[in-house]
Amino acid sequence: MGKLRSNIGSGDKLVCENCGAELTPERIYVHEINGAKHYFCCEHCAHEFERKLRIAH
Repeated sequence: MGKLRSNIGSGDKLVCENCGAELTPERIYVHEINGAKHYFCCEHCAHEFERKLRIAH
């Protein structure tokens, strides 16, 4: 797994850190992992992302 990316920037669209789906105010799931906030489209993607982190370490 590559470097974790922060996808919050001025003018940038937010995308799910697991699947890349565009996030909207109606469809955003914020999950804190190791003290950092990460943004996902759903709870499933958040758990999948966290699982991939555990495997990578």
